[in-house]
Amino acid sequence: MEGDWFVGSRLSTPNRGARRKEPGAAIADRPTRCLMLLDGLDITDDCTLELVNRLRRADFAHQADTIEGALVSGQSEVSLTIPDRVAILAVLDDPPKGLAELRAALLSERVWRRSEGIS
Repeated sequence: MEGDWFVGSRLSTPNRGARRKEPGAAIADRPTRCLMLLDGLDITDDCTLELVNRLRRADFAHQADTIEGALVSGQSEVSLTIPDRVAILAVLDDPPKGLAELRAALLSERVWRRSEGIS
């Protein structure tokens, strides 16, 4: 729809005012080929949403909100804090194909941090 734009979860059109869209519609309307940089790795939107869902199911709402917010706002990169990394590792025990490399990178970094005495 040409001339449409998003305001939060509302779809606004110049001639028809604003109307509510389904939650997550702004994410669903994005092409799935978009990439987000997490820990220096390109992650597709589909895999990012899978990660967000896993974080929510495991009660890591803050981490899920941070990543989802970045995805909705079109940010191409999210800086991960140590608690973010711990939460992601906790939900990626059995990662899907698109998140296996992220898990491996986070585990490798965790091993390095421990060997250097950094928590």
